[in-house]
Amino acid sequence: MNSVLTIRIFILLCHYVWGHVDVSVAEMVSAYSTFANHGIRTAPMFVSRIEDNEGNIIASFQPRMNEVISVESANKMLVLLQGVVDGGTASETSL
Repeated sequence: MNSVLTIRIFILLCHYVWGHVDVSVAEMVSAYSTFANHGIRTAPMFVSRIEDNEGNIIASFQPRMNEVISVESANKMLVLLQGVVDGGTASETSL
């Protein structure tokens, strides 16, 4: 596991909770999707391939992925987040 990325995700989540606005939507999606991806963080990527006008692939790109938290921690976080939806402050969303 990469402890620097783990700390970065923690900081991103803290900034979001405390109302700091210097975090992009792409960073937040990357942070929260880490839980659903069993602890694997995928760096935001906006272009997956480049094609010419005939559909030939000129270049393709793969996202950078790192394990930043354990599977157990990711699963615990998912349970906590689901609890908010099921019976907490987000229960009115009825997902």
